[in-house]
Amino acid sequence: MKGDDHIKQATVSVNYAEEKLNALKMFMNKKGMDLDAEIIAMIDKLYNKHVSADVRDFIAERYGKP
Repeated sequence: MKGDDHIKQATVSVNYAEEKLNALKMFMNKKGMDLDAEIIAMIDKLYNKHVSADVRDFIAERYGKP
């Protein structure tokens, strides 16, 4: 999420076919896209979908976000 620089960051690790990952990175790079940014955007979508609004609001207030 944007503005998460005050929240302690965690590392997410998944196994994925190396050749597929290399191809994905290559084609995204050609388009000027960043894989990490895309993955973070997808995780944010999952967070917004599965975490209740009350909890999201609590976390936002806890870290001083509107």
